Amino acid sequence: MMQIALLLLVSGLAFSAPAPAADAIQPLESIRAAAEHAARVELKALGGDLRIGEITIDSRLRVAACAAPLKAQLDGPAAARSIVAVSCPQPVSWSLRIPVHAELWRPVAVNMSAIKRGSILTAGQIQMQTHEVLGLSRGYYGDSEQVIGQQASRNIKANEIVHLGMIEAPRLVKRGDSIVIIAADGRIAVRTQGIALQDGIEGAAVQVRNPRSGRVITGEVTARGTVSVLP
Repeated sequence: MMQIALLLLVSGLAFSAPAPAADAIQPLESIRAAAEHAARVELKALGGDLRIGEITIDSRLRVAACAAPLKAQLDGPAAARSIVAVSCPQPVSWSLRIPVHAELWRPVAVNMSAIKRGSILTAGQIQMQTHEVLGLSRGYYGDSEQVIGQQASRNIKANEIVHLGMIEAPRLVKRGDSIVIIAADGRIAVRTQGIALQDGIEGAAVQVRNPRSGRVITGEVTARGTVSVLP
């Protein structure tokens, strides 16, 4: 069972001696409930199967009873160990930072067979599998369409979750390749052969050389092996 300890009490009232009977004390259960509710609302918004561990607050903690509803929200990014700030505005202002351990299970894109850097990921290589995602610090893809057709920027092992640093847009034009140059003005289109002087993904501006004239021009990569320019 996951247990969570109290990190910090900003007001300086933590672990004080028991207060006199006349002084009202905020129930620890209300603090725990506020932290859990805030974590559940904000993490659940990410989608998936959310599981929150038991939140344990040191029983020696004493803070003044709050005359207003407690305020609680995530303090920092969502993570397997998130921090929830719980605070009271009056009559005595105090604030606590409560660590909350959570798991969020979602389908993620997994590469099923080893591929080399520069290879294009195909539908047959990608499978959606359910994994815990709050612990995936390098990110993940929740839709196979975000991965299929992309180019591996490094070697990817079999059964490895595809994270954000593994893929990139495919280079449709590579330096030194023979490519087709299309010059169109809306009425006619002229096609000629050229040599790419730069790598380029779709939509990128690249320089190409017309081998007949030797002229170097700049065009936009519009398809694999194709660069379009204005006449």
